[in-house]
Amino acid sequence: MKYYSYPQFLNDTKLLLNQIKQDSPSDAILALARGGLTLGHFLSNALENRHLLCLNAIHYDNNIKRDDDVVLFNLPDLTQYKTLLVVDEIVDSGETMKAVVEELNKIYPNLEVKTLTLFQKKSACFQCDYFAQNTDEWIEFFWEKDLLL
Repeated sequence: MKYYSYPQFLNDTKLLLNQIKQDSPSDAILALARGGLTLGHFLSNALENRHLLCLNAIHYDNNIKRDDDVVLFNLPDLTQYKTLLVVDEIVDSGETMKAVVEELNKIYPNLEVKTLTLFQKKSACFQCDYFAQNTDEWIEFFWEKDLLL
């Protein structure tokens, strides 16, 4: 397991900001709860984009992958947007991000969807448009560990 600290997060977020600023900005940011919320919040502030939305996607219980399909709920209404940036902290198997993008494409076929993550595994079935690091390790994020007593 690899511990991922706030200073590392800050450096990687700046790296991701430089990547996405080379493209045209998205109308909205969709953070996948819970892992993508911290990153989504930081990106929203840095990009001065108040259109920060949330979608719940469950494929893991703690660090154990569930046997059933990805569960998606609380999908916001995206009809007013033309471009969307979907954000999560890690693309492990890739199944969650793939399910989210497929669902968005089905419901909003004219929506341009880009994806972003801090970490992705090369073996994942889905690769993001933007990422900070490749990994083969299980990551323990500061927001998961630092407040545990």
